[in-house]
Amino acid sequence: MLLSFLPFEKSFLSIGYPAFLWLFAVSLACSLFPGSVSWLGPVGIGEMLLGSLCCFAIVLLPYIFGAGGGGDAKLAAVIGAGLGLQYGLIAIGTAFILASLFAIARETIQKGPIFVVRTIYRRLGSWLSIWVLPPSEEGQQFLNHPLPMGASFFCGVVLTVTEIIPGLIL
Repeated sequence: MLLSFLPFEKSFLSIGYPAFLWLFAVSLACSLFPGSVSWLGPVGIGEMLLGSLCCFAIVLLPYIFGAGGGGDAKLAAVIGAGLGLQYGLIAIGTAFILASLFAIARETIQKGPIFVVRTIYRRLGSWLSIWVLPPSEEGQQFLNHPLPMGASFFCGVVLTVTEIIPGLIL
């Protein structure tokens, strides 16, 4: 690799860090010189930092408990930095809903709707009652399968920026 001589790991070259630094610079410029870069759509430095921190923290929780990736948390921080707190949370929430719907649709196509409904019912029922059996081993695998969040984050951001989801919520 051309950049292999650099003293930092390869993950440093991911899109998350440069995007965050770019958004930080644009938001700082927007805060220091109002109106100069407003055509870029920055949210201001305070809103940028708050949105980044909150979105990062929300996606970091599943990572801490072993249900997500660290890259998802970095990407959520960039989304929060670009959209601010309110729209960042809407985009992240939309992304998680879409990811779960994609997973349910995938499993419904592969194993059928009865399997999916029975597995979800058993999971919820076993939490709420002692008389419902927990999901089978195959059902546990479905429920513990990691969700691919990259495409869901993209869809969540697009639906948020185009005012489709915020128009429904706000």
